[in-house]
Amino acid sequence: MIYIVFNPEEHTLALQIALRMEEAGIPSYIHSHTHSLRNDEALIQSEAVVLILSPLSLMTYELYRSIIERAMLSKKTLFPLLFDMSRAEFETKQTPWKQVVGTAATIQIKLDTIGEMIPKIVSALRGIGITPKTAPDTKMIASIRSQLQPTSNGERTGHADNSSPRTKRAGKFVFIAVGIIMVTAFLGAGFFYYQANAIPEEKIILRIHGSNTIGAKLMPALVEGYIRQLGGSNVQWKTRKNHQEKYAMFTLPDSVSRQVIEVFAHGSTFAFKDLGNALCDIGMASREIKHDETIILQNRGLGNMHSQSNEHVLGLDGLAIIVHPSNPVKSLTVEQVGRIFSGEIVNWKSITGDDATIKLYARDTNSGTHETFQHLVMKIIHEDHISGDAHFFEDSDELSNAVAMDPNSIGFLGFVYARDTKVLAISENTSDPLFANFLTIGREDYPLARRLYLYTSATPQNPLIREFIRYALSEDGQQIVHDHKFVDLNIRVENNPKIPASAPKEYLEFIAGANRIAVNFRFQRTKNLLDTKAQNDLDRIVEYLKENDYPEMKLAGFADGEGYNDSNIRTSVELAEEIASEFRARGINIAQGNVNGFGSAVPITTGKSPEGKYRNKRVEVWLQ
Repeated sequence: MIYIVFNPEEHTLALQIALRMEEAGIPSYIHSHTHSLRNDEALIQSEAVVLILSPLSLMTYELYRSIIERAMLSKKTLFPLLFDMSRAEFETKQTPWKQVVGTAATIQIKLDTIGEMIPKIVSALRGIGITPKTAPDTKMIASIRSQLQPTSNGERTGHADNSSPRTKRAGKFVFIAVGIIMVTAFLGAGFFYYQANAIPEEKIILRIHGSNTIGAKLMPALVEGYIRQLGGSNVQWKTRKNHQEKYAMFTLPDSVSRQVIEVFAHGSTFAFKDLGNALCDIGMASREIKHDETIILQNRGLGNMHSQSNEHVLGLDGLAIIVHPSNPVKSLTVEQVGRIFSGEIVNWKSITGDDATIKLYARDTNSGTHETFQHLVMKIIHEDHISGDAHFFEDSDELSNAVAMDPNSIGFLGFVYARDTKVLAISENTSDPLFANFLTIGREDYPLARRLYLYTSATPQNPLIREFIRYALSEDGQQIVHDHKFVDLNIRVENNPKIPASAPKEYLEFIAGANRIAVNFRFQRTKNLLDTKAQNDLDRIVEYLKENDYPEMKLAGFADGEGYNDSNIRTSVELAEEIASEFRARGINIAQGNVNGFGSAVPITTGKSPEGKYRNKRVEVWLQ
């Protein structure tokens, strides 16, 4: 079974290959109508993905990327065919295709010599275990030949229309998405398996794709809560692809047919890819969107992905560094963690005294957890990659189980998944080690704290998208976030919080007798403007104050430590004044003497990395 991917400009070539495959006893299903890639069970059933690469293909990699990455995620063999160019010409192209093709053997093909090339292609397919399994289908061969006949104007039709017997049976097996036609070879029982497990597209009312951290358990619970709010009943879940793809099917009071909400949890990377390719309505991410992803989505009409209309912080999480319960180590620095996962430290002896090889367990490269680890840990030691000796997991539960059974292991995952493992306290430079918990993560003081995001278009056409976002951020939705052991966004007050011993006298006098709200206001990385979470935190605190009796609020500002002390003092006061102005605009009176700045004192981290400076620049809220 093969999966052929080609550009519409090479449709005639693809039909020629399909015809020769049929004649060789390898069936091909062709359907040229625009269709979604959601139902890609055909890819799962295939044994290889054939890529027809032409000079045009090399210029349109973005259009191919989604299906190729899904193929690689499914561990399919990629088999490249070079059309109208040699291997040498291909090698001169500095494109992402080189990473896909790598050192794989290629076959050069031309339209006028396709008949001579097909035996080589079939031989190459046999080399990876794909052999003809059926006698040639004469009706299908005749159908494809008819599609290759010239029309009245002398051109070939180049379309696989519904006159094809196999196309009529197969329905929606091969899709065009964003200008890419996929020709799928789908044999025997595989056809019936797909037909039985497909979810009727017209019933899907909401599509949510991305992070496994969010999508494994939290998002299904939020979906069920939302369905209850809609008045839905009879909720049933169907799963595919090792439980990473789930469908909630339910009935609404005024609807005859059952409705479907789909949740695909293949990793944060797919949140942005699928949003950009119109394959989902809401993207789940356990990391912030990257700059290049922002540009791509903005160019595709989704808006400014860092605006309140697009970016919605669902809750907070922290990367837990976990080891086997028998491991005597209690804490590590971020630098030590990075040196371990880079492969520089390979034995526990230098850390615990035990002479044992360290076993590395990591989340897979498509996950936001992996990318957050790269950003918060590996960049600190100027390393780009985790050691190739690591074992990678798509599922956090599986990773946690593996560490719990391996005495020499160390791993990283969202702290909610730590379960039967031992969680280590983490420190940065000279700061005190901190454990991941609701308070340290809620303030985002924990060195490996991170945000969980939902991303949408700025102007979604489906009204359910905005409704679902409002539900997820509501008190009911946040209770579900809390119940699943993530840090929800509801306001908490710390009585007698721990104050660093290095705190200056002026700061201690300013906060004397006050309790701290477990929220730090933070600002955009390049501007002194509130980020999307801070903008929503303002309203949450106002609602909290309406329900609780706190006569006084104090705001303490801090700068990032860049430049001279006078400059930092001035910046910290300006930040505190900005938050005070926001509260005053919402009807909260704050005395001028209750707004102060303390420069770069009381830093969360002594590091000078961009992430460290971002975390140090903040405003604390105290209540008396």
